[in-house]
Amino acid sequence: MNSWISYIFCGALALTLSLVTTGCRFGNRIQEKPPVKDGLTGFYETLPTEANVFASYIPEGGDAFQDKTFPLELEQLPAAFAEDLMSVMRNPVIFQLKKQSTDTGYLFSPYDSSESPPFFKLTYDSALNLELTAVGNETPLSDTCTDIDFRYVGKGRINVPATGAYQKNFDDVPVTISGRVELSIESGHLFEGECASALQSLSDCLKNSSACAKSSDYARAQNIFGFYLEKELLTLDDIPYVSLLGVQVNYE
Repeated sequence: MNSWISYIFCGALALTLSLVTTGCRFGNRIQEKPPVKDGLTGFYETLPTEANVFASYIPEGGDAFQDKTFPLELEQLPAAFAEDLMSVMRNPVIFQLKKQSTDTGYLFSPYDSSESPPFFKLTYDSALNLELTAVGNETPLSDTCTDIDFRYVGKGRINVPATGAYQKNFDDVPVTISGRVELSIESGHLFEGECASALQSLSDCLKNSSACAKSSDYARAQNIFGFYLEKELLTLDDIPYVSLLGVQVNYE
């Protein structure tokens, strides 16, 4: 099992960034100019470099868990995941320190002119290593099994060039760039507890809708497993043995 599972937790993110816009524009959007000179808040370059879909389960006919990973084209990402990434991880992206904090910051897009743009919350250390604050929803599949729909987890770092900040044009606008953000971002489902029976029921439901215990079970099963079945990462018969499903995008 991947080590990052240990820092998945169920939470609800409720925080509003208060921004003061000043006159830098990207295209037809007003751009926030980071107002705090704290040594880290600023614009950072970052681009997606690769994407993967992964799973941990016992393959049909096997007797031990295996980790399976397939590469994905960026345009093949699940629609909701891609939309969330595009709303935050633009190039450049803004990293802003939380006020009166020594270990918390936020990533958000400079192309969003709203007062409360979507963002990712992170913690960082003295070496500028980053860790996304995990957010997820817990849904009981049975009395013994819970589906943790995690959005999002990941680790990375801020790279600040030894030569200092530099100028680069975006949409013909000169921007002072503080460095680069490297970040691996993951989203998916973690099944905790004794889940074989509950997952078998969802597998049977997908095979034959008349076997669904509830009218909503088919949509639930399709929402959880449909993307991974489509990508042939697993089969319907593998579902009862799954412990983890997810998608990962790496930024550099």
